[in-house]
Amino acid sequence: PVPGRGAGAQASAAAAAAARNTMDALFGKQKTPAERIKEYNRQIKKSVRELDRERAALERQEKKLMTDIKKAARDGQMDSAKIMAKDLVRTRAYIKKMYKMKSHMEAVSLRLQTMQSSAQMAQCMKGVTKVMGRMNKKVTEPKSTALAALHSPVLHSQSASGVCFRPLLRLVLRSLRVH
Repeated sequence: PVPGRGAGAQASAAAAAAARNTMDALFGKQKTPAERIKEYNRQIKKSVRELDRERAALERQEKKLMTDIKKAARDGQMDSAKIMAKDLVRTRAYIKKMYKMKSHMEAVSLRLQTMQSSAQMAQCMKGVTKVMGRMNKKVTEPKSTALAALHSPVLHSQSASGVCFRPLLRLVLRSLRVH
């Protein structure tokens, strides 16, 4: 409850928020995957807290039942002690189920977090791939230019001064190799 607001004002504020969410969903304002994962994790954590509260209440009830069973047994009320014992068994089973549900919810939360990490890594790798492609292009352009020059008919003959350019070009090509 919000202080200073009546129950009617709170209900209308909740209805307005729901209407906004519906309008956003209908007319295209989509949440990003990161926002959705954040919202899902928030909901899971809230559910886990509620389960913890329920489990704590059941554990308190279990302790109370134990004392009540002992008291009934001391007083000789065996029928009521048997009924309370059955209730105690049911309560313990519910507590086990609460622990199990909590672990399942935490596992789902971990999977969501893993998905988010994988998506983030894929996004980073996408950028790295682009950069590596650009770098590869810059490295292969001079190499292909040098290869084209190596096979040109001019290099097969000697220059006017009698110098052969072919060994010089091979040396340049070796220096361009990426190791």
